[in-house]
Amino acid sequence: MKLADYLWPDADHTFCAFVYGEDGVVRSNPSLAPDLAEKANAMIKLVGLDKTPHTSKSSDRRWQAGIEVWSIAERAKERLQCNDNEDFREQVVETAVGHAYWSIWMTVFADDADMRNRLIRALPGTATDCFDEQGHPLPRDGGQL
Repeated sequence: MKLADYLWPDADHTFCAFVYGEDGVVRSNPSLAPDLAEKANAMIKLVGLDKTPHTSKSSDRRWQAGIEVWSIAERAKERLQCNDNEDFREQVVETAVGHAYWSIWMTVFADDADMRNRLIRALPGTATDCFDEQGHPLPRDGGQL
């Protein structure tokens, strides 16, 4: 295994490398250049995110948890639209922290800069310097992406 054959979260902006779907499947971002897509796919396989109900009889059920969290995030977004206030926004963040799957929450709230920034600040280990004021990704210094 060569380290350079993968995209690593501590060096590369892997939030840009993967696309999270409501079907619980993680895929490489179709907008990646072919060499980066290959590295993203290698990372997906390395960490087992390629295990789905269609490809494996594995006990790895992260895809199923992804479906559940996507549904929770979608309901939270719908409820926020009806109750858009500071307290409810904080509740959504607490719910996101409690359920994890940060990338799903960031994807579901892609059109809400305030929520994206709250999520960026709330989840430990997030490299806040990799996002602009609107919560959009910035290139990671020294990384491939």
